[in-house]
Amino acid sequence: MDSRRIGGGGLLLVLLAAPAMAWQDTTPPPQIQYLEGLPQRPYAVAISPDALTVLAGGVDGTIGVWDRKTGEPVRVFQGVAGPVLGLSISRSGKHYAASGIHGPVKIFDLPR
Repeated sequence: MDSRRIGGGGLLLVLLAAPAMAWQDTTPPPQIQYLEGLPQRPYAVAISPDALTVLAGGVDGTIGVWDRKTGEPVRVFQGVAGPVLGLSISRSGKHYAASGIHGPVKIFDLPR
């Protein structure tokens, strides 16, 4: 596993070594769900404060946004030059920051 994040409401998000990501809702009854359509070799993950939005950033600089309830991708786009090494979502859940090895941190609006 490359990365883990704990979200609100008992959500554990795990970024697996292969291009795969799963989350486990630890509130009864426990559920494990997998995300499809991840960026190439994801390195960074983030969960919104309300635990409804999941982000993953890949080695190719792409960032994917998923609806956690449905598991469906909302948007995948080029985020930074080079690998995405860090992702963070604002407390308001309206913006997020992405960092990579080439260039400054970028701030984006989170799609709703």
